Amino acid sequence: MRKPLDKTDLQVLSRINASPDGRYLLAILKQELESADDECRRLDSPAVHRSQGAAKVLVDIIATLEGARDKLEALNRPARQAPVA
Repeated sequence: MRKPLDKTDLQVLSRINASPDGRYLLAILKQELESADDECRRLDSPAVHRSQGAAKVLVDIIATLEGARDKLEALNRPARQAPVA
């Protein structure tokens, strides 16, 4: 199990995702994911499981990069207080 991302992690990932090089990296990762998906469709059972594992890692990395800014913004929002009745 991986460690939860802290505020510093999210700040770095958010900056990476916002930069041109980060967007390029994301495009490369998405191309790799497409290749893994294509591979899953043509391989036999044991190889499919390995390819699916690699694809899952790519999906997680892509989601982490793309979602870093939203998570960081959520961390920076002041906590809502319950209405006083």
